[in-house]
Amino acid sequence: IGMLAGCYKPELEIMAAPEDVVPPTIEAFNDLVFTLDNVAEKTTNLNWSPVDYGARVEIDYAIEVCLPGAEKKIELSKGIHKTTTELTNAELNAFFRYTMGIPAAQATEVEFYVSAKFLNYEKVYSAPRKVSVTTVDPQAPVLSYTGGAIEINAENVAGGKAPFSWTPAVYSNNIAM
Repeated sequence: IGMLAGCYKPELEIMAAPEDVVPPTIEAFNDLVFTLDNVAEKTTNLNWSPVDYGARVEIDYAIEVCLPGAEKKIELSKGIHKTTTELTNAELNAFFRYTMGIPAAQATEVEFYVSAKFLNYEKVYSAPRKVSVTTVDPQAPVLSYTGGAIEINAENVAGGKAPFSWTPAVYSNNIAM
């Protein structure tokens, strides 16, 4: 039996015909409204039903998004091998604000898709889930200067004697600052 298990090839299982493959279905989730208060701390979970190729196989899922009417989808997250993923609000806000160019403080409809891929078979897509997305620009650091020449060295910075101060950005986890 051990020798037979080593010969198992999932692509040899009887697969559903392409027209019989049941695509994933995205579970409902709320509109995404990012604010300075929630962008740094919260996460968003996306869940979907599994694709059914008619056989048990390992699927590569991806989350893809686009604006309504756009022909090309943009990958938000890929290489997922389960039917759920968690993304931070900072990641999502940065993606929608800077990759997709959604203006801050303007609700914009976005279509979410789950794509499923098995070996060299064609991708299977869920029906779109339309969600309103409102992005936020992070609060930029504020630099205050009290005059005179600025000399920065370990002593005056460590001792708090530098002639300036600053407030950090609202969030700074390598997404925006």
